[in-house]
Amino acid sequence: MCSWCHSGTGHLLAVCIWTRRKHGKDIDGNVKANPDLLKSLFCVKVWSADREKRIVIVTEDYKSLRNSVSLEFNINGRLVLEEDGTEIENDESLQRCKDKTLMVLAKNEQWKNSRWRQYNSSQSAAFHVFGHDRQKSVMILCFSLEDLCEQALHMLGYKPQYICLENDGTYLESDRELMAFTGSRLMAVKNGCTWTVPQDGDFPHSSHYSANQEAATALRLNPPVEVTTNDGMLISDDATLSQHVHEVLTVTEVRKSRKLLLQNGTPRSSSVYSA
Repeated sequence: MCSWCHSGTGHLLAVCIWTRRKHGKDIDGNVKANPDLLKSLFCVKVWSADREKRIVIVTEDYKSLRNSVSLEFNINGRLVLEEDGTEIENDESLQRCKDKTLMVLAKNEQWKNSRWRQYNSSQSAAFHVFGHDRQKSVMILCFSLEDLCEQALHMLGYKPQYICLENDGTYLESDRELMAFTGSRLMAVKNGCTWTVPQDGDFPHSSHYSANQEAATALRLNPPVEVTTNDGMLISDDATLSQHVHEVLTVTEVRKSRKLLLQNGTPRSSSVYSA
């Protein structure tokens, strides 16, 4: 609430008095009417599941907090600790954790650690993932089928109905099956769509995917690139590449003159060297 008044110097001053409100209710007014209410009020930090929305809610108990969270986040879900996913179910658990940050989850939503995308290189694998129409493809480093689907949502624009092998449509239904095809080309099939047999003109299907394009994709370089052996031999097709399996090759991004080392088919180092 703001009001205007005159100072002794003749200047007009604006005086603002902020009133705390709780979803349309004047908290200060309620406190004046019932002074004991002030003793029971406390502030709780609540975050959304993606940690993008973060607010402070003034509440008096677990029930009122649930109601406030439902209005603020438009979710009738569960409250958990942000740090480890421990569920908050009643007034007792809320009182014990009121100084910690809480998180609201939808009914079937799972808690995820804030560092859940910081991969352990020994447990993760790289996959070349195609969109359902083969018009877009991305390289995804992931550690599980769920992780791959979550990344596909951001990189391809939709969450896949299922993941299959790009060349024959074989379903991958578990993390074990996924890791068995490490390095393979996969397809993220959109809801309502099905896998289709590759046709001439599909981009970029494996039969038309040259060695230098694969290297550029795997190392996230901008084409054109050159792939050469240690003695300077240029590799420009799959037949030549197959003759140098297990050798260390050099990939050069022509326009930026950057070189990276890779083991044939698998990035060996992420270090960048000047050409």
